[in-house]
Amino acid sequence: MSVVRAIQANLHIYFDESKDFARHGQVLRLLSPKRALYLALIIAYVLIQAVFILLFKPAPPKDEKLRRPFGRIAVVGAGLTGISSAAHCIAHNFDVVIFEADDRPGGIWAHVNKSSGLQLNSLLYRFHPGVLWSRAFPYRDEILGEITRIWKEYRLVSRTRFNTPVTSVCRADGTRSPDAKWLVNDGADGAFDAIIVTIGTCGEPQMIGFPGMPKRDENWHEKHSNKREDGAHGDADPREDGAPSDPSMVTVDEGAGDAVGAERSSTEVENGGKNAEKRRGSPV
Repeated sequence: MSVVRAIQANLHIYFDESKDFARHGQVLRLLSPKRALYLALIIAYVLIQAVFILLFKPAPPKDEKLRRPFGRIAVVGAGLTGISSAAHCIAHNFDVVIFEADDRPGGIWAHVNKSSGLQLNSLLYRFHPGVLWSRAFPYRDEILGEITRIWKEYRLVSRTRFNTPVTSVCRADGTRSPDAKWLVNDGADGAFDAIIVTIGTCGEPQMIGFPGMPKRDENWHEKHSNKREDGAHGDADPREDGAPSDPSMVTVDEGAGDAVGAERSSTEVENGGKNAEKRRGSPV
């Protein structure tokens, strides 16, 4: 996201809220100085990030093919850390190949719904010096947008192998440290001078078998991903797989992990559920 687009997005939100307050006669909220102060702080936040980008962002490669690269590096995982690592490598004249088991970049952020977002200030979530956030707590689409932008800007698209899980890594015959060469998936993409593993720690969900929970099978991941039947990626129907159409949803406590449950509850209410409630400190 560019500086201009980030500022325009915040101005658009500000004026849309102003129109809404005026339409409903909420004069005090419309004229509140807090809103103007918040807008000024957000614009200052964007400009501060622009300074970071100007000072610390490494230049992307000018051509698709690197001239005399210092070496070849394999990056396992095309999530946020994998894309950042690959972008730093190629910016410093190391050629890279990214291996990703999924069909798109983004890692865990490609498998959450659109209302998911950061729970810490995005100033602490600058995974690459070229990242620019439009707000302090961006949501999924903006996070995926920045990951994808870095991926494209640093010419990593042609260097990414989607639907390619890494099943083996071994040292190439006849090589030894400190100049060892490494083979990924039996050397299908040639030898590498180094390997960066960025597969994260989330892994498959470890679900407790409460009554009414969907049962796991070999097709569980595909059925519960956020890939719609038309091939686009979006939010799945929360009532699929025989879930009740009129559930009673209860979110216990108000910790960060309960945001998912609260979000699911609100979705169920919109889709026909009648009894979604939230109770602080309720015993299980």
